[in-house]
Amino acid sequence: MPVRPLLVTLTLSLAPATLLPAATAPTGKIDLLADPSFKDWVFHLSEKNSLTTRRDEVAVIKNGVLQVTGKGFGYFRTREAYRDYHLVMEYRWGEKTWSKRLERARDCGLLLHSHGPDGAFSGTWQSCIQAQMLEGSMGDINVLQGKDGEGNLITTRLTCEVEKTPGGYRWKKGGQPLTFPPAGKSAASIRWKDRDPGWKDEKGFRGARDVEKPAGAWNRMEVICEGGSYRILLNGTVVNEGSNAQPASGFIGVQNEWAECFMRRLELWPIGTFKEKVSQQTPSVLPPAQWSPADKRLASLRKTGHALTVLPIWPGDGSRPDDPTPALSESMPERGDNVLRITDVSKPTLHLWPAAEPNGRCVIILPGGGYNILAAQHEGSEIAEWLNGQGITAAILKYRVPRREGLQKHTVAIQDAQRAVRMIRSRADEFGIRRDQIGVLGFSAGGHLTMLTLHHADTKAYEPIDRHDQASARPDFLLPIYPAYLTETRESTAIDPLLRRVPPATRFPPLFTTVAADDPFAPGLLCYLLSLQEKEVRYEVHIFPGGGHGKGLRPTGYPFSEWTKPCERWLKDL
Repeated sequence: MPVRPLLVTLTLSLAPATLLPAATAPTGKIDLLADPSFKDWVFHLSEKNSLTTRRDEVAVIKNGVLQVTGKGFGYFRTREAYRDYHLVMEYRWGEKTWSKRLERARDCGLLLHSHGPDGAFSGTWQSCIQAQMLEGSMGDINVLQGKDGEGNLITTRLTCEVEKTPGGYRWKKGGQPLTFPPAGKSAASIRWKDRDPGWKDEKGFRGARDVEKPAGAWNRMEVICEGGSYRILLNGTVVNEGSNAQPASGFIGVQNEWAECFMRRLELWPIGTFKEKVSQQTPSVLPPAQWSPADKRLASLRKTGHALTVLPIWPGDGSRPDDPTPALSESMPERGDNVLRITDVSKPTLHLWPAAEPNGRCVIILPGGGYNILAAQHEGSEIAEWLNGQGITAAILKYRVPRREGLQKHTVAIQDAQRAVRMIRSRADEFGIRRDQIGVLGFSAGGHLTMLTLHHADTKAYEPIDRHDQASARPDFLLPIYPAYLTETRESTAIDPLLRRVPPATRFPPLFTTVAADDPFAPGLLCYLLSLQEKEVRYEVHIFPGGGHGKGLRPTGYPFSEWTKPCERWLKDL
C-alpha cells in the first residue's frame, strides 16, 4: 500500500487481537498455505471499500496456491504471532485490478510484526512493519503506527540506513541511520535501494533497475526477521533492511487492495535453515503489457478460437547472455506485398494458438526468411489457423534473426528451437498436449532449422538452465516445407555437413515434405531425401509441377498451394 491518508471504515473482524501477543519461533518449516479453510486466519475488510467481504471471494487456496482476488480492501492475518523467522514467499501478479487500482500499479503486501487492535491504523490496517508489494516499488518498507482506544500511537518503529532523495528516503547501506516514523508521525516509507526516480502509480510500471520480474512471472520475496533486524530479499537480491524493530514479533498478514495476486509459497523457516538459491526461472507467460510491437502484430492476426498465450523462451529479460547482439530493437520492414516481416529479434517468444477442439497434438512453426527475417504471417499465423482446423495446437516461434556476425547462420536459431521443443514438452500437461505428439514444421530456412532440430536433438546448443531443459528436444514428427540449405550450396549435391549424421531408421520420426519443381531449392531436397533412402529411412514427399518458392499456402503458389490436402491425410494417419 502506498502510505496515504485513509478514511475510517466499517470493518469485518472475525477475532480480537491483543496488543503484544506471545510469539512463536518456528522450529521447522511452517507452511501458511497448508489449510485452505483459513481457520487459523483472521479477516479484516472494509465494507465500504471492498467489492465483497465474503472470505471465499477475497482469498482462495486451491492446489496449494493462494489467490488474493483483489476484491477486498483490508487484510487477513494469522491468529498466531511469530518471531525470529525466515519468511519465503513466491508470487506472481494476476491480470485483474479493481476500483481505484484499475489502471494503477498492482498492490499487495506482507504485514509483518502486526500487533494491536485490528484496523487501528486509519480504520483499515493494523500497526505493522510492512514489506511492500507494489509494481516498481517492490521491497519498500512501510512502518504504520495505529492508535489505541485513547488515541495514543501504538509504538511501531524501525531504524534504517538511508539517503534522502526527491522521492523520499531510500535505503542505502552505510547511509544515515534514522528511526521511522519520525516523532509525532504515524507512518513512514523507506524506499527500496534502486526505486526508479520516475516511478509512476500506473499498471505495469517497470523501473530501469527493477529486480522484480514482469507481471505474470513468478518471483521470490524473502523477509528475514531475527531479533530486531528486518531484511528483504527479492529474487535473491537484498533490496531493503532495517534494525531495532519495535516490536520484533507479531502476526503475519496479507494485504488485499484491489489487485489480483497469486502465491504458490508462503512459508516460515527457522533462522539459518533456508538454503535454496533463487534459480533463473522463465516467466510462465508473457503478459500483453510486456509484448513487443512484433508480438502484438503477430497476436492481432488471430481471428478465431480461444485466446492465445505468448511464452518467453529465455529467463530474465528474455535475451541470452551469450548473444553477440542482445539489445536489438525489433522491426517490421514493409514492402507493400502483404508479407509480415519481423527482424532484429533478440528476445524470442513462442505464440501458442490452441485449437477449438484440440486432439492433443502440437506443431511448432518455424517461419522462413533466410535466417535474416521471419515471414511470420504466410509462413506463421496462416499456417497456425490451418493447423487449428485440424484440431492441432500451433506454436509459432519468433526465433532470433538476423544471423549473428561471427557465428554460423543457424547458431542462435537452433538454441531457440531446441528450447521451444523442450518447453512445450515440459509444460505439455498445462496446455493439454501429449508429450509424444510434438512436431516441428518449417518453411525455407525454417525447413532447414526443422531438420536441425532432429539431427542435433542430442547435441547441446546451450547449457541447461532450468527444469524445462530436462525434457527432450527431439521432435516426434517433421514437416519441412520447401526447405532450403540442405546441401552445401544451392548448386551442390553434397549434403550440408550439419545434416550428414542421420539417426538410425528406427529412431527417425515420421517425415512429410513437399516442394515445387520450379523451386530453386528442390534439387537440394531431393539430394537430402536420397541420403535418407540410403539409410532406409521412410518419408513422404510431394513434388508439384509449379508454384515457386516462399508462398506458404497462398493461392499465388498454385498448384503447390494444394500441399495441405495430402498433408492433412498424412497427419490423420500418424
